[in-house]
Amino acid sequence: MLSKLNSNSFGSFEKHLIFSVPKQHAPLLEDAGWKVFQNSVIGTQFKFSFHNRGTGDDETVLFELMHALPETYEGNGLRVLWGRSEY
Repeated sequence: MLSKLNSNSFGSFEKHLIFSVPKQHAPLLEDAGWKVFQNSVIGTQFKFSFHNRGTGDDETVLFELMHALPETYEGNGLRVLWGRSEY
């Protein structure tokens, strides 16, 4: 799903990435200030929102996400729910 244009004088887009981590890793993200978006059978889901130029660039989205996650989380079991995300 495409993100919507956000007027901030630079023409950036508001992006929302929904991703899931295994339940045993969720406390690590919660301790770092991430809020649970939804619990499901595939794991705990979180929502990552940010602004960036352009749309549909999954490489940039993943780069931004991995730099926003706590350093202690290595991305084990991270699964992006592309169908629910807006990028």
